[in-house]
Amino acid sequence: MATSSDDLKALTRLVFDKLINQGSMSAFDELVAADYVDHTGATDREDYRDLIRATRTAFPDLHLEIEDLIAEGDKVVARFTARATHRAEFQGIPATGKQVSWEGIGILRFRNGQMVERWNQSDIPGLMEQLGSA
Repeated sequence: MATSSDDLKALTRLVFDKLINQGSMSAFDELVAADYVDHTGATDREDYRDLIRATRTAFPDLHLEIEDLIAEGDKVVARFTARATHRAEFQGIPATGKQVSWEGIGILRFRNGQMVERWNQSDIPGLMEQLGSA
């Protein structure tokens, strides 16, 4: 069953809103396929779940704003800006209370309404500099 570009963009917005901005683990189970493969930072579905939890613990007000969405075939490219306040340990850096922002680009592949693959590049060096580790 073919999915339209608009449907894929809507799914991407749902993934960003429910999983990242809200940290909804019930939505995680609905939106992330059992055979999910992560090509960036996480090894599999459960590792990706843990990554979301850890990131939202360190940055509980994390909000990703989609700047651009491009869909083709079964993939969507999303350029985003993340904004958050550092409230708990992140990669060995104790909470600083600093408000930070960084940019990134993610590619998500969908099948039957679920994300099955993810590639992501974020400006983590820039984030770490804002946290005072550089």
